[in-house]
Amino acid sequence: MPLIDCAESVLVVIDFQPGFMAAGSMTDPEKAEAQATRTRALWLAAAATLFDVPATVVEEGPERAGQTDAELIDRLAPQTAVHVEQTFGIASQAEAIAVANSASPNLAAIRSRDRI
Repeated sequence: MPLIDCAESVLVVIDFQPGFMAAGSMTDPEKAEAQATRTRALWLAAAATLFDVPATVVEEGPERAGQTDAELIDRLAPQTAVHVEQTFGIASQAEAIAVANSASPNLAAIRSRDRI
């Protein structure tokens, strides 16, 4: 039995936007951790595309925090939907929740503020 069944998996990218990864107020170790997180997220997005794992993107207030990291978007499948929320919390994004629920139990969610 495989560890992960791609047909029952989904990648949810949450708030992976420049405004949440701004280096201005970060210490050097925090900057290094943010870059390491970005590198791992880019790898995970490419792997999801390679293995046909569906993905969905949720971004909070792109007019304030910028749009989702362009390099990450480029590594996702072209049909990947980007859902915009104006307040904190994915709960208001019914489409993103539906995608996430379709893959239970193999869900990988990445946020710009998380270590992965």
